[in-house]
Amino acid sequence: QTVRFRISINASETPDDHVVRMEVSGPDDKDRWYLAENVLVPAAGVQLALPFAFNDPPGKWTVRLRDITSGKRLERAIVLSP
Repeated sequence: QTVRFRISINASETPDDHVVRMEVSGPDDKDRWYLAENVLVPAAGVQLALPFAFNDPPGKWTVRLRDITSGKRLERAIVLSP
């Protein structure tokens, strides 16, 4: 199961490329280091895909994004069904 989503930066003062740190934690609130990465986000945005295994636990997974330059953060939930 793959979850796809788009990241874009709304930064009128710095419309250049940004680096965003993505971290993912499972329903048990433990970080999944193998899903973490630094993502280069061009001004037009970028499409990302999170690959989940069939044996990953169902429930609420959390994706945390942090713009390295500004420090701004965003957190979103993904719910995996059994």
